[in-house]
Amino acid sequence: MSNKVVFLDDGSVTARRLKRALVACGYVYMEASDEATLREHLASGAEAVLHVPTHPHKFVTVLNRLCKEHPRTPVVHVVEEANFQGQDWLKSPFHEWLDITTTVQSLIRRVENLVHFSKLETQLSETQKRAMKIDQFMRAIGTVDVQLVIKRALDIFSDEFPCENILWFEDGLIAEESVRFFANQNIPLDQRKPSRNHWNSAKEFTRSDLEQVFSSWSLTHGKAWAAAPHPRELNSRDFVIPVRALKVDGYGQPIGYLIFVAPKQPETIRAGEQLEPYLDLLAQQLMEALEYQHLVSLTYKDDLTDLYNQRYLPKVLDQELQRAQATEKEFSVLFCDVDFFKTVNDTKGHMVGSRVLIELSRIFKSSIRTSDFAFRYGGDEYVIVLSGANSKHAALVAERLRQRAADATFDINGNKVKITVSIGIATYPEHAKSADEILQMADEAMYYGKHKSRNVIHIAS
Repeated sequence: MSNKVVFLDDGSVTARRLKRALVACGYVYMEASDEATLREHLASGAEAVLHVPTHPHKFVTVLNRLCKEHPRTPVVHVVEEANFQGQDWLKSPFHEWLDITTTVQSLIRRVENLVHFSKLETQLSETQKRAMKIDQFMRAIGTVDVQLVIKRALDIFSDEFPCENILWFEDGLIAEESVRFFANQNIPLDQRKPSRNHWNSAKEFTRSDLEQVFSSWSLTHGKAWAAAPHPRELNSRDFVIPVRALKVDGYGQPIGYLIFVAPKQPETIRAGEQLEPYLDLLAQQLMEALEYQHLVSLTYKDDLTDLYNQRYLPKVLDQELQRAQATEKEFSVLFCDVDFFKTVNDTKGHMVGSRVLIELSRIFKSSIRTSDFAFRYGGDEYVIVLSGANSKHAALVAERLRQRAADATFDINGNKVKITVSIGIATYPEHAKSADEILQMADEAMYYGKHKSRNVIHIAS
């Protein structure tokens, strides 16, 4: 123990005798005659309280509060034996009652035993709490939805390790984003090429926020992530932690990276000991979710375009609906149709038409975020689900898709083909409250715009 004890006394003869004897044995005592001083001494490292009063009831109120707020703080009461009789003393396994005739050796032995017992109980309690938190973490992330695994993990990490924010990047994408940031430094903001969102975050986070994080790094940070086996300190305030795939013989390549932005207790992140159980569980669940995602992709992928097929659409819509209801956020659906596609098939042939659909699918897939979903609904119809997007954001995405399709010229076996698309937009909960309804509203919005003109986007009303 630290050999520091607090004397809660009123100057009794017994207290003076014990103080002299404890000092002779190498102990340091700190006097307290009120609650505020007692708390200050305990905060400064004293491990036990010696209650040695002339009038035993003088400090009962103080000790009652101490016992409730700090139930494992050892207290040794040294009072006359007569005062034990019929008194309502504090009941606690961390309290001992000794007569004023007790020897110093006996007092020291009791104090040391209580302090040791208190430390063991504290460690056991912390271990149990830790085990409970880890069990809750495992249950929370127990899903095969990769994005949901990451979101729930970030929510728990932000509570367990308070930071300004916590970011998640898939492997390779953090370097891509940071290198792009440094490459764009001398380019005006309005002329920078738009970037897909490759990150998730515990709190709302924009590209401007991301650039503020990158601005405190150096270019070398974006090129060295795979070499970081343990928490790596980016600078004086941020940490990057690789989440590595688990293998029989140890750890494999990173699945992705967590960035703790300005943690309130950087030493906790730096040590990494408290993080390790969470990271192992996160890696295991992500590997299972990614394997499931791969199997799903084989079942739910369109053979021609490699987009998701119509069979997978109800599952995604139900998933987005549940997520939006849980988070009180929005999501949007785009229903896309190629204008006059029958003419392409009739004049250029079905093989050319199929290649056009493949190239258009690539445009769609490269123009949305990794958290969004693109489907070939059937024939020349496509559906795109924009996770977390309101109607305003969905209209911007739809316009980008429409413009890129209109600007493209497909050169297929010497046949130069140009097409346009018409797109309908519906948003939950602004336009629809169910999965079937939002798809129907987007479909109707597309046909309404298509009947008025072609090469157009239209928002449901």
